[in-house]
Amino acid sequence: MKHRRNAVSGKLKPTSLVDFPQGTQLTVLKLAHELAPELRSHLSAWGLMPGTRLTILGQRPLTRLAVEHAELALEHGVAAQVHAEIDRSAQ
Repeated sequence: MKHRRNAVSGKLKPTSLVDFPQGTQLTVLKLAHELAPELRSHLSAWGLMPGTRLTILGQRPLTRLAVEHAELALEHGVAAQVHAEIDRSAQ
């Protein structure tokens, strides 16, 4: 998967969790600033923070992830606010 270009600046922007298919191993780059502080805190408590490695388990009806020893299910609106890249060390 490639990063998408921002239509205004032309710069590469990270893709979100909803952009990757089942089985993809990723590293979290950042959580979007638009996420409410309580939600950011909740995601961090589950280990979902920059640098975390995870695997996409499915995309429908929710985005399902394996993070460390837990399985999380995120609404697509939330998953779209978590930016990640393919974990090259897993290949």
